[in-house]
Amino acid sequence: MPVRHGLWYSSAILGHMNQRTLVLAILDVRSSYLEGRQEPAERETPDTVQWWIAPDLTWRIKTFGIDHDLHLHHVRGGDADYYMEHTRADYDGLIRALYKLDFEDYLDEAARNRVLHDAGLHGGLEIAAEHGFAFWNPDRAVYKTKSYPEN
Repeated sequence: MPVRHGLWYSSAILGHMNQRTLVLAILDVRSSYLEGRQEPAERETPDTVQWWIAPDLTWRIKTFGIDHDLHLHHVRGGDADYYMEHTRADYDGLIRALYKLDFEDYLDEAARNRVLHDAGLHGGLEIAAEHGFAFWNPDRAVYKTKSYPEN
């Protein structure tokens, strides 16, 4: 049985601690924030808008398909349905597909892959454990923050 900070945790409790939800919107466009351009995404890697929902914090992750740029923003409050509606409103007419992916244990690679496979998604779930979020990586490329939105 795992020990954490001198306490015993059952695997059921640990599994519950690793439950997460990902709201994933795959867009019909691919863009570059740095270059200020956007084009249709046909067979190329599309942009995405994602919400990684954890018990204490939610991350909004925006990926840019042209240059593999990544924008991150964390928020509190809301649930998957709220973020799905928010995304529909903000990206009306640009959404190719919208998913709600529930991970019972996002740290279990086989379980992660089953969820993605069952949704018909290729690529993988990239975990940024040091920052407390994960995101769907459609082409398994290296995504990193290269630009910063002007607010």
